[in-house]
Amino acid sequence: MPETGQSEWNAQALVAAGAVLLLLTALWLGVYAPGQKKLSDDFETTYEYGGELKVLDIPQFQTMQDADNDGCSCTVYSNAIARHVLVAESGQSSDDETFFNENFSVFANDKTVDQDKDGLSDSYLFTLKDGNSWLDRVTYESRGEGSEADDYGYST
Repeated sequence: MPETGQSEWNAQALVAAGAVLLLLTALWLGVYAPGQKKLSDDFETTYEYGGELKVLDIPQFQTMQDADNDGCSCTVYSNAIARHVLVAESGQSSDDETFFNENFSVFANDKTVDQDKDGLSDSYLFTLKDGNSWLDRVTYESRGEGSEADDYGYST
């Protein structure tokens, strides 16, 4: 085979390989990658933080009474557990949005005993957040339950 024929064949093979690579890239960027970015609508996540928790005591702060040495009207919980739970509800989620409940509660310790049968651990202190929200599955913007889709704001 003459050398020019070999060069032409090599050029055609490179062009064909480049076209296949271009098609695979288009498939990846157009179909597979955007689908992977979407947040699942079926998850439950719990984060726990343990240790000393210092909380601003509003009545004490407003009167500026009993301030400790730090000049802070705070209540200190030495062995507190802060529990942050996120639960997505797939039954209420759509293709574009994930509906989820977020609960952030603080407990005096890690004991989960409920002797008084009220549905809360006996060491329950207070709740910082307990509510439902919508999360855009592509942009990760959130909005509160009952607000319009145009009311999205970035969540941190």
